Amino acid sequence: MVKPLTVEGGNANCGHKTTGNGTVFIDGAGISRTGIDSAAGVIIGPGSQSVYVEGSRVSLLGDAVAGHGKNLHAAPFISNAGQGSVFAGTGFVGDDAGGDDPRPDLITESFSTSLESVHTHDAQASWGTPLQYYPPTLADSYAYICNCWTLATACPGAGADWTPPPPVTLTYTVKNNSNQYAAQPFSIGIWKLPTEAEYGSLGTATEYNLVAGVENQDYTDYPDAAEFFKYTKMLGTDSVGALQPNQSYTGTFELPTLYLNEIQYRFAVYADVYQETTEPDENNSIALVTIDIDGSCLADT
Repeated sequence: MVKPLTVEGGNANCGHKTTGNGTVFIDGAGISRTGIDSAAGVIIGPGSQSVYVEGSRVSLLGDAVAGHGKNLHAAPFISNAGQGSVFAGTGFVGDDAGGDDPRPDLITESFSTSLESVHTHDAQASWGTPLQYYPPTLADSYAYICNCWTLATACPGAGADWTPPPPVTLTYTVKNNSNQYAAQPFSIGIWKLPTEAEYGSLGTATEYNLVAGVENQDYTDYPDAAEFFKYTKMLGTDSVGALQPNQSYTGTFELPTLYLNEIQYRFAVYADVYQETTEPDENNSIALVTIDIDGSCLADT
């Protein structure tokens, strides 16, 4: 299969224009490369496995673009290559244009959290008083405790009325969905996304394509993306060995302490954050996980 090469001035389906290199051109427009050029978010690929410009794979029509905001900006793709006269094969084995790179297909089958609701208070049976979780400040902690205090006495202080926050664990399963090709070793990235208070609604976005380093790109020309990445962080990675055809891997990640109250935390997972596996489809994300935190006097669930 051959596809048109992406050049500067093409665009992703979210509307952002593509950038290109400054030395190799098609009809005056610089050729776009995976991992280097962008459409606000960096172009993930896969691009062509057999055609390179300045050491990087050229981008092709349909390539995935890193998420960089809400709605269509969450998991965009190149929808207009910007030219239609120069084409390249994908370079994958079985391509009618030739190619020898294997074509595994990593997908995230499931993503869940051990707690969907975490409350800043809980009942302490022996005292009949609340236990305080996640105090942003000592003063706030006393205020939260007083809100749940049922007796007409002074608010309780620190000590017996406090308890460590419960652990919150994310669990994910990634599968090589190919029936024929093994997936090379890769890493899974666990991401914290902006909260409602930090960024606002994510709109229709439910899945995010996020690769390592996207939060450190220069988004000067994209204020909304800059705001999004101000609060987006890769919390950690999980290294996975080779996956055989149809083999799955399940891992867990224990979250650091969540310190905000009356907030909804958002988390995402993406397989192959360092682009170590050759696959024709780089859409490896799955629906976000959210964890509600509030100031109610309820048990965690």
